[in-house]
Amino acid sequence: MEAKLWHGHPVWLQDGVPVAGFKAYANFVTLLLWRGQRITDASGKLDASGSAEMGSVKLREADDVDAPLFDDWLRQLRELYRA
Repeated sequence: MEAKLWHGHPVWLQDGVPVAGFKAYANFVTLLLWRGQRITDASGKLDASGSAEMGSVKLREADDVDAPLFDDWLRQLRELYRA
């Protein structure tokens, strides 16, 4: 996994393919998951966004960070990228 600034935003890539990243705005930060529409999200918090298979969630305050949920999403993404 490689981490770098990509189009001005922190992004993590697997073999040159973006996996996850953040985009900051004045009132929130967006967590971006490039294959987010292909993972299971029982919480309903992950929104389809952008093109292709992108999924995202807006984080407006620290309490919006749900570590166990995000860990599950990232685990699912790892499995997709290994396939």
